[in-house]
Amino acid sequence: MTTTKASRLFQIQHLLLAHPEGLKQSEIARHLGAHRSTIMRDIIDLTIVLPIWEDASGRVGIQRDDYLASYGLDEPKRIATELETLIARGESELLEFKVAACWNSHRQIKDAKMVDNIVETVAGFMNSLMGGVILIGVADDGQVIGLADDYRVADVKKQDRDGYELVLRNALNDKLGGDSVLFYEIRFFQIHSDEVCRVKVKPASKPVYFRGSFYVRNGNQTRRLTTQEAVEYMRDRWKE
Repeated sequence: MTTTKASRLFQIQHLLLAHPEGLKQSEIARHLGAHRSTIMRDIIDLTIVLPIWEDASGRVGIQRDDYLASYGLDEPKRIATELETLIARGESELLEFKVAACWNSHRQIKDAKMVDNIVETVAGFMNSLMGGVILIGVADDGQVIGLADDYRVADVKKQDRDGYELVLRNALNDKLGGDSVLFYEIRFFQIHSDEVCRVKVKPASKPVYFRGSFYVRNGNQTRRLTTQEAVEYMRDRWKE
C-alpha cells in the first residue's frame, strides 16, 4: 500500500491545484487533519517536483502556467541555484543522489551496475504517486562530484553531454519500455565548475517493471516489493 506521506503529498498537490489563489499551511493542515509542522516539511519536499510559490502572507500555491507547461522551460541558472538548495537539504522521498551512472570510482572501471541503479530508481519514482528527481554527479553526502569521469567512459566515441544523454535514454527505454520516455526528462546544469544531470520523473499511468520486478520509493530509498506487496500497492495506486 502507499505510504502515509506519499498519499499526503498527493493530496496536497490536488488541494493546491483546486485553489489557484493559494492556501495557508494551517488551512492545508486542517483539510488533511495533519500537524502544521508536518505540512511545512511536506511543502519543502514538494518544491522538488512542483513549481511552488509562497507570498508574504504565508499562502502557498502551484504556479499553474509552469505546472501545465510541464518540464523543460525553466531558466537554467535559476534552477542550478535551486538545485544547490535541494542538495543541501539531502535525499528524501522525492530526491535521490547518484554519484555516477557509468564510472565506478572504487573499482576504477566502467560498471554496468551503475546505470542499472539509475534505472531502478527511475522505476521506483514512476511507480510512486508524485514522481521525483535524480541528481547524477552528486554523492550521498551531498558533495557535487560532477560528470567528467562519466562522460569519459559512457560512450568512448562521443565523450560529451550528448553521448552521455543518449546512453541514459537508451538504458531507460530499453529496460523500462519505449513508452517510459513519456514520464521522464533529462537536463544538465552547471553547479559552480561541475555539471550534474537531473532526471525528473513523472508518476506513470501504469505499473512499470524493471527486469520483472516492481520497485517503489520507501522514504529516501528504492525498494523491491514482493509479489503480494506489489499486488496490494498497485490496487491502491492505480484505482479505476
